[in-house]
Amino acid sequence: MVALVQAADGSLGNEIFTVTGILPQMGDMVDRNAALLHRADWEELFVARGMVHEVAVNSAGKVPLDVLQAALLPAAGKDEAKTWKDLFPVIAEWSGMIDVMMFYMCLIFGVAAGLGVMNTMLMATHERSREIGVIKALGATPARIVRDISVEAFLLGVAGCALGTVLGVACSYYMEVHGLDLSVFSGESLRVSGMVFDPVYRGKFTAGSVVLSVSLMLGLCVLSALYPAARAASLDPVKAMGRV
Repeated sequence: MVALVQAADGSLGNEIFTVTGILPQMGDMVDRNAALLHRADWEELFVARGMVHEVAVNSAGKVPLDVLQAALLPAAGKDEAKTWKDLFPVIAEWSGMIDVMMFYMCLIFGVAAGLGVMNTMLMATHERSREIGVIKALGATPARIVRDISVEAFLLGVAGCALGTVLGVACSYYMEVHGLDLSVFSGESLRVSGMVFDPVYRGKFTAGSVVLSVSLMLGLCVLSALYPAARAASLDPVKAMGRV
């Protein structure tokens, strides 16, 4: 392969290279313009001995992009400090779309779960109207009834979250290790908007995501039980004890 480039000193750099390997497809722009060279060959081709063309910094997600970029700007001086979103706007756009989709999916599932808990607690308080009336007649305050029903909803949430966590962790581990293989439909690579993606979709399992999901679900269970608890607390003891 013959390479013709604009050298660092303004001259025309040219060299003949032997191709020893081809990388998997990454995207139209990368496939057409990118090549990997030994550093010594790169310095000779670009007449750039001892020079550095680019420095890549990876915080492994521990530092936000804007914070990392702001920290590197003083050291960059006249050079540019760009994030991966600036360099790959298409991927950044896709990532933003996926985040929005995940938000709405979580919102839909959260509303469905909340309505399910509320319906369950409404039925439970309705069937125990006479029991609640007897408790109020014996001196239980509305706050006591709200507390008891909220604790019951919380305990139901704990039981459900325990089962859901076991099943969810097992499925997440399988998705992280094996993934969902869509190569049957897309072949060896999946191309979208000029970008090539791995046809095997893999999940990412973290302990923080489990803790956050369980905490949100338990909080949702308690909040969803407040309306049935308020209705039960407002029952008239005489009328409630007269129900069969």
